[in-house]
Amino acid sequence: MHRNRQSMKHIYITLAALLFPLLAVAQYQVQNSSFEDWEEISANGKTGKEPIGWNSYLSATGSHVPLVNNSYALLEQSTEVRPGSTGQYSAKIKARMMLAKNLYGNLTTGGVVANGMNPADAKQYYNYTDPANGQAMSFSGRPDSLKVWVKLNAKEGKDGLVSAILHTYGTYKTPIDTADVFVSTARPVAQAVQTVVANGEWTCYSIPFGYTPGVSGQPSFALVSMQTSNVPGQGDNAAEMLVDDMEFVYSSTLASIRYAGKNILGQTEVMEEFDESFLSITANGTSA
Repeated sequence: MHRNRQSMKHIYITLAALLFPLLAVAQYQVQNSSFEDWEEISANGKTGKEPIGWNSYLSATGSHVPLVNNSYALLEQSTEVRPGSTGQYSAKIKARMMLAKNLYGNLTTGGVVANGMNPADAKQYYNYTDPANGQAMSFSGRPDSLKVWVKLNAKEGKDGLVSAILHTYGTYKTPIDTADVFVSTARPVAQAVQTVVANGEWTCYSIPFGYTPGVSGQPSFALVSMQTSNVPGQGDNAAEMLVDDMEFVYSSTLASIRYAGKNILGQTEVMEEFDESFLSITANGTSA
């Protein structure tokens, strides 16, 4: 019996050794998804704070960035957190009027472009991933869903948006316009999109991912966007959206651990010395 226990212990240790290098190089959650860590940003003649790993209009590029940020804070570090949170902060995203146009509040893991007078024009206002200039959030998981807490204070029917696009290596933008000058070279691996109801209450959303048929393997980046309007250029121009404790959820479980052709899942002992070349692990669900 001593030999059997040692063999099983050897399996556990070896499994841990196999998994550790994978976990060390892969990124299965985006940076600072609880919005606890903030840094001071000085850009475009303005100074403010952004969550580390996230970008807003404050750090945007484009011809109309000075106008967008003129005398108005569109992102704040808030001490109002979701019910049950162990953190101290959330992100408060704000909308405003900009010369008779509705400028929706915006926070993203990518970069932000504000390049004209019309926030409803996807060629002028968009979020993007570009590894070449560092506007990219590395990500290599295949989650089943996205979980996030949101509170949207806005007029009834003026709803917000949460979206997450997992894509291959390269450039990518959202929203997409058929006449875009910006060219997306990456392919979407999966996407999760959720309309945020303007009910003025903290609401926990669980948003399933839809995976693109024919696109296999792990993504390279996650382009996550939080916006006060689910239709660019529309929505409530006085909307405020609080976002807290976002996480990617992996629901898959082990389906089998096969050793030398035999399923040993749930077994406490094995009857032979362990040879990892005979080991096969499978799981169910997308996260597999």
